Amino acid sequence: MYNAHRGGMGPTSANNSNNRLSELFDQIRREFDVHAQDRAGEHDQNMAAQMQEMELVRQKVYELERNQMQIKQRYDEDIARLRHEIEARGGPLRM
Repeated sequence: MYNAHRGGMGPTSANNSNNRLSELFDQIRREFDVHAQDRAGEHDQNMAAQMQEMELVRQKVYELERNQMQIKQRYDEDIARLRHEIEARGGPLRM
């Protein structure tokens, strides 16, 4: 009697409710998949950007290292040249 005023819950009505529920779950699943793919794409882009930035930093470090080695080599050459000049002038060598 309670469901009589609602049109009852016969087998057809229950099947319609189940079908509708399945459709809604499928729609939610599709929307979730779309958002998950978007997030995966964003994640891939972020990862690629970070990898590119790390490569740039690596290149800069190698460049700095090369520059430092060149400067040190010039410094050592200057020291050797100055020592040679001091020796040529007969001055004392201190270390």
